Amino acid sequence: MDIEQIKSGLTSLYDKGQRIVFWHDPDGEFAEMVPELDLGDVSVLRLNEIPKLKAKVTIELEQPNSQFLIYETD
Repeated sequence: MDIEQIKSGLTSLYDKGQRIVFWHDPDGEFAEMVPELDLGDVSVLRLNEIPKLKAKVTIELEQPNSQFLIYETD
């Protein structure tokens, strides 16, 4: 799967009204692609880089009307 396919799939979800998309990538095989994704106004939160409580505060209190991609590896 290439970055354009991933971007297209994610964009489709946001266009359908999804505010938050969770992407669990247990082996981290797409970790290097994530920074290259250009999803417009969608904010990417990498749960292995920020505390989960910070992510929750950002999503619910600081930016309650924004769209997010929540990316996590094991």
